[in-house]
Amino acid sequence: MELSICANYLQKAELSDKSAYNIFKLCKDAGFTVIDYTPGGETWEQQVVSLLKASEAFEMPLEQSHAPFNRYRKLPLEDYKLLLDRAFEAAIRMGNKQIVIHGDDYRVPKDGEYDAETAMKEMYELWAPYVEKASNNGVCVAIETVFEDNRAKDAPPNRFTSRLEELKGLIDRFDNPMVTCCWDSGHARLAFTRAGMPDAMRALGSRITSTHIHDNYYNKDLHVIPFQGDIDWREQMATLKEIGYKGNLTYELVYGKWPESMVPEFLKVAADTGKVLIDWFNKT
Repeated sequence: MELSICANYLQKAELSDKSAYNIFKLCKDAGFTVIDYTPGGETWEQQVVSLLKASEAFEMPLEQSHAPFNRYRKLPLEDYKLLLDRAFEAAIRMGNKQIVIHGDDYRVPKDGEYDAETAMKEMYELWAPYVEKASNNGVCVAIETVFEDNRAKDAPPNRFTSRLEELKGLIDRFDNPMVTCCWDSGHARLAFTRAGMPDAMRALGSRITSTHIHDNYYNKDLHVIPFQGDIDWREQMATLKEIGYKGNLTYELVYGKWPESMVPEFLKVAADTGKVLIDWFNKT
């Protein structure tokens, strides 16, 4: 198991140098060995070139990236597909082992009701051509664990794949070993409860090929480093080992904006924390 980080997070820090080279150097110096990075925008192709150069210079593979999701942006479908086209092409060019997606872009019709069968059909049809392109190029498509959000208490469901049977169902619908699951620990904590996380992980089993590691508390999606929330990390690592997990430990941090002087120290604390988790995994 290698220690990885979604390094796009450092674009939010107050860094005077946000080049791929400097970001890789900061992560390497802290103790990370693998990079997760998602290029985007009109300069995505130039970013891919810079990322590959930095990857070679620091001997840090670009093993994972994240496709855009449209649940919150509500882009027209054709505009959204253009972003997906770029993301999947970038993943292939970077030699990613996998690209993470959300299976939740189904929209409940206005004045309509949530329909899991319709959601399954729409999400399968949306992702099928991308799955084909990725798998033909040796890239897994890992569908991420998500949770119900923006929903009033006791309101009907509205987010497809936030329930275990829907997530498993969408993965299995493709009947393709290159369609897998990204275990997002923070989202899983909210979707399945702290106590229910191990059983959900066991139910997904070998489908899990990647992780987004972060912690939370008070039932909020906080994306903080482990031990800052209430997830039982010894249990998480033991259960990952139990199901035969063979992927990396990848941080997905989102919020906050670190001053430049604190970035190296923060990354070192994050990496040292990850090494504790990997040590627990190895000793289980």
